[in-house]
Amino acid sequence: NNINRKKNNNNKSKKSRPKRVPPGKIIADRILYRIASTDNDGSESSATTISPFSIEECQYYEMTKKRTLQPIGGKSIILRGLTPNSGLSGDGDDIITDSEIKVGPALYTMSGLYEEEEFPLEESKIVSGYVSALYCMEHPEIIQGKGLELGSGEGAGGLLSILASALSLGVRPTLGDIGIGLGASTLLAPVPPPSQFTKVVMTDPTPAHLQHCIQNLQAVNFPPEAVDLAALRLHDVVHDGESIPEGLRDEFDFILGCDVDGNDEDDSGEESGKAMASLIAHALKCNPRPNDNNTPAPPGQFLHVGPSRPTSLHSTNNLAQSLVNSYRMHTSFQELTMERIELTPLIRDSLELARAQIEDEVIGDAYIEYQKVNTGRFHILSATHDSDYDGENGGSFFPTEVGYNKSVEQEEKDSEEVAMREVQEEIDARAERQAAALAEEEENYATILAEEEAQMMAAEAEEGEALLQSQAEEQAEAKSAAEVEKASISEEEEQARQRVMAEARQAAADAI
Repeated sequence: NNINRKKNNNNKSKKSRPKRVPPGKIIADRILYRIASTDNDGSESSATTISPFSIEECQYYEMTKKRTLQPIGGKSIILRGLTPNSGLSGDGDDIITDSEIKVGPALYTMSGLYEEEEFPLEESKIVSGYVSALYCMEHPEIIQGKGLELGSGEGAGGLLSILASALSLGVRPTLGDIGIGLGASTLLAPVPPPSQFTKVVMTDPTPAHLQHCIQNLQAVNFPPEAVDLAALRLHDVVHDGESIPEGLRDEFDFILGCDVDGNDEDDSGEESGKAMASLIAHALKCNPRPNDNNTPAPPGQFLHVGPSRPTSLHSTNNLAQSLVNSYRMHTSFQELTMERIELTPLIRDSLELARAQIEDEVIGDAYIEYQKVNTGRFHILSATHDSDYDGENGGSFFPTEVGYNKSVEQEEKDSEEVAMREVQEEIDARAERQAAALAEEEENYATILAEEEAQMMAAEAEEGEALLQSQAEEQAEAKSAAEVEKASISEEEEQARQRVMAEARQAAADAI
């Protein structure tokens, strides 16, 4: 039993697999994914926030008589809801080891998805899709209206993001319990899209990827009326707006991309970034997007998720620069950490018992043992149109394409002004640092003076006390000497008196 409701020990070595598993046993191999963001506010300390949502991969195996693992069905992908305690340790009065975690309830389970081959954490496109899905779970307002996915691949990223947004808003399947939890059959309930979502267009330059995308859409019973597929090569998009297909112009309320570097064949990273920026700027609707009741809606948003490896960061940087410089779009950049937590395999006599045990983990608010944690760095680039862009005033917001670029002289002048501002800012910053150093030096000097004065006062007090003690000792010695002298004089007078009396007696005796 890998569930521990009450802890009464502090054993920290619970990560090893059983040495021998009898034939016929069912083994649940489970991996949990979740994201953590770091709020860098410039201070020495930074706060790390762990997402309360998670995604679990679960594969059941049966131990055969030949001591091999026979898969039971395909891998399940489970979107889990709010975690009671998202940390890797317990709270309250329980004593928790360093290898336990809590999981949230299973909101939706999908099986039979086509997946790419296994890759390291930061090189897997499906993991980038997990990051996108978990981010959309925390920001469900992104998925609304009509969407476009670039470089869909097998479609898992866009599919999971749409589903995650709906589940975060409380939308659930409508066909009873089918498709919920780990007991889902191959006949899943339709994926419940968000109420404000209408359709997504999934694109990819490779036909084989689109075929796998169709396979995945069918595997999860995605509503066919809510998805279109299209072959789209960024290599064919010239960054002048003229090569953008008419059906993609000013058409989409959100655009998604998972690990899309845009490097088609012989394109350079910079050129492909410009082409991708042109497509995004023209395809994303202008702001604001009116709702059905004509109330203001959140701005249309482009969201790209990718691993923080050098090549991907370089492509993302080229894309962000093109969006800002050529289309006056507003961008933001955020770094996230993906945690890949390998849960301790669950071993039971039957599949039903294993599923019941996993469900009991959530119902019983239990801690689950894990045996390994891998982390990978990912980044999110988001972009929106300027609030003043209305789709018609492209001269102000698409300067590269309409020929409103600044002259070389103006660019040089602006560059000089920027350089002068940077120099002035550096001078001001240096002056502030110097003033702070001077203030600190003055404070230290005042502290030293105060310490020296205190030491001098203590020395003077000690010297005065020693002088008084010396005087007292001298007075005591003088008094003692006087008393000795007085005693000596008294003795001599007594001796003289005795002699006089003796002499008188002698004289009297002589006279007689």
